Amino acid sequence: MLWKILLLIAAIAAVLYGFRYMNRPPSRSASKRGGASPKEAQPDHADGQSVDLVKCPNCGAFIAPGTPCGHCKAG
Repeated sequence: MLWKILLLIAAIAAVLYGFRYMNRPPSRSASKRGGASPKEAQPDHADGQSVDLVKCPNCGAFIAPGTPCGHCKAG
């Protein structure tokens, strides 16, 4: 009976440490190896500012001003 309790405690500890290992932040050396930084991975318009959308005159979808509509391909 004692072995079963110890095995259960070991299994729970292994799962908790496994989750902790999987959810750790990326190491700093990974970004030095040539990986893209988070700033480079974001598009130019994703600078934290909100964008007012406009309605496409052809299909009615809402798009960012100055971009072609992805639904009806209207410019």
